[in-house]
Amino acid sequence: MKSLLMIAALSLLAATSAQARKQQVYVVQIDGTCDTFTLTHDPALVLYASTHIVGCVSKQTPSSNPIPGVGIVVKRNPGSSTARDLEVTDTEPDNQGAAVAIVTKLEYPLVTGSGWKAYATSDGKTIAQVGAGTYTVK
Repeated sequence: MKSLLMIAALSLLAATSAQARKQQVYVVQIDGTCDTFTLTHDPALVLYASTHIVGCVSKQTPSSNPIPGVGIVVKRNPGSSTARDLEVTDTEPDNQGAAVAIVTKLEYPLVTGSGWKAYATSDGKTIAQVGAGTYTVK
């Protein structure tokens, strides 16, 4: 009987551990554009990873953006505010092919209708806001 209880307890622990490690995937589309972020939450590693597809894939030629932006996402509290956001940082080519670093902040938790802001720099010194709006979680 003791062995049966031990096996049942270990089975429950294994099932609970597997569920706790299950990754959650969110697809966020920037409203009014074809930009999408695929955010993968891994609770075991306590981080997010992302891929960022810029624009409508079907409308892009391979030379316009051959490598979609890739970045990591950090959940943080900005300043003394209790608001939270996720930040995706990636590098994309501009119209002349020069690298531009872009930081996109998504309001967190991820809920359709929440806001986003994007900031860009091409020299690493001057940062300008380049967009804002809402997003949809698919």
